[in-house]
Amino acid sequence: MKEFATLDKAIELAQQGYAVYPLIENTKKPPKGVAGYQAATSDQNTIFAWFKKHPTYNLGLRLDLSDLLVVDIDMHDPTKNGRDSLVQLFKQGLTLPKYTYIERTANGGVHYFLKYTGAKARKVDVWPGIDLLSDFTVIAPSEINGKMYEPLDGRTLADIKPAPQWLVDKLAGQEVNWQSEHACATRKKMYTGR
Repeated sequence: MKEFATLDKAIELAQQGYAVYPLIENTKKPPKGVAGYQAATSDQNTIFAWFKKHPTYNLGLRLDLSDLLVVDIDMHDPTKNGRDSLVQLFKQGLTLPKYTYIERTANGGVHYFLKYTGAKARKVDVWPGIDLLSDFTVIAPSEINGKMYEPLDGRTLADIKPAPQWLVDKLAGQEVNWQSEHACATRKKMYTGR
């Protein structure tokens, strides 16, 4: 990673009104003394102080303050292949916007960035290998194990398209049903008698 590339990107994002925060080099974890995405800011002096001392820090982006949603497509596990899940959704007529801002992740996955004004969510495996994030994410030019987060097709955050209605509906529907089956079963009480 080019020295100060992360600082340059962080300042650019702050100038566009996005809130960013530092992550320890080669990780997705905030440094000691930084409260993760809750410490995210667009204050350029704070950002400069973070990255001047540690120019190789990774970069986090707070999503909820910018009304953004990331559809995280992972391929960590053969039984949870996000690309396969995406194909299944496509066969059902459920597609993601092609021309939105997309990044390739350090693990070979993909992040679709979409506009979204619903409730904050961090839903893992909504479909096998697909997570829905509207709180925070790692963003380019972050690097993990020598592999970069990189924008695809030369697009920028200015190219972000709205989340399709089917996805907004899925998030709204899941908010009601976030409890596990066990939790629901234990709450069903029957009152017979007095």
